[in-house]
Amino acid sequence: MVVSALRRTGRSAVKSHPIPMPHGTISADAIAALAPLACARDVSEFWDAALALIRAAVPFDTAFLWYDYYDFANSSQSSLVLEAPWRERDPDYWHARRAHHPTPQFLKDHPGAPLHRVSDALSAEALPHSAFYRRFMQPEGWEFGITLSFWQRQEVRANIVIYRTAAQGDFSAEEEAWLRALHPLIRSVLFRLIHEQQQRALHASLSNFVAGLPIGVMLVNWNLQPVFVNDEGYKQAFFWVHGTERPYTVLPRKMLQVPPDLAAACEVLRRRWLEMDEHGDMPAEHTVPSKHSDLYAVVRAQQVHGVSAHRPSFLIRFGGLGSRAHDAFQPSDEQLKILSQLTPAERKVAILLVRGLSNREIAERLHRERCTVKDHLSHIYGKLGVRNRTQLTSLLSR
Repeated sequence: MVVSALRRTGRSAVKSHPIPMPHGTISADAIAALAPLACARDVSEFWDAALALIRAAVPFDTAFLWYDYYDFANSSQSSLVLEAPWRERDPDYWHARRAHHPTPQFLKDHPGAPLHRVSDALSAEALPHSAFYRRFMQPEGWEFGITLSFWQRQEVRANIVIYRTAAQGDFSAEEEAWLRALHPLIRSVLFRLIHEQQQRALHASLSNFVAGLPIGVMLVNWNLQPVFVNDEGYKQAFFWVHGTERPYTVLPRKMLQVPPDLAAACEVLRRRWLEMDEHGDMPAEHTVPSKHSDLYAVVRAQQVHGVSAHRPSFLIRFGGLGSRAHDAFQPSDEQLKILSQLTPAERKVAILLVRGLSNREIAERLHRERCTVKDHLSHIYGKLGVRNRTQLTSLLSR
């Protein structure tokens, strides 16, 4: 489904003052738009700056941005479709437009082409008779169009399409040269935004996955402040300090601090990292026992591979048998792969079942109805391909 984020973009009333350049002139408007484009934090800021930069030398009637195509070879679907000036469009408009647009076939025949005109895809004689002209260009008053395509590994990731009316005339050679000169800058910003968007999505997905793992983890930054902690890590960090498990009612998550002895272990690793030479290995991990029960934590310095200037963060992984009732089961890596197929609630039921608790006992421990536990078990059996409690216990006890 094409998600349209259409923004109204007004035309600038600021007068341009040409500045001499080695290969012609560039307006003050264009100079002013360079920094906002390079520093754009999202697609909205990028689009406003790109329009200002293009309009400084290339007047137009309408411009479109197709941002982050899902599969350009087969579909018009993209993360965003933006238009300037803003117009209300029916959702079917975009699919019907692609079905008649000459650009997909042109780019298929000319892979890697950074820029082309409508007249490159359809001759001046053929254009007035094409369905695309009759259905989409003529009703809008467009006579000329030019497309900037942004490729990555033989795939089109984005397109900027600019249209002009007959009164505005065709694009000149100088205007085309200006757009070609802008192409690398626009491409670098677009791909940075696409990469950042993908990283945010991956981080959110990973955070959601880790949040429900039955092993407590906490990520601590260089300044020894927690930047991420999953549900089990939050409970175990509180237990580590207080010897009780009531963090939800006693300590808001945003106030959680690294337990002092674990922060001290991070500090030791931090000093060792500062002291090692450029060829040194990362300092070894530390295992820190807790004064409460047999809970322990493994503290390890983590550094982004290949980024030597990046200061490491510290990963704390909690373990032990007595921190919480259902922590008596400490899953191996292989068992974690199995448990990762379940929801957090299902994992808790599965772990308590492996410990030998009955449905009634599991329901009491988790403060759930017995019928809810039975429903969870039914889902667990289906997901893991087992038929009963015995098979599930066997699977998770290997």
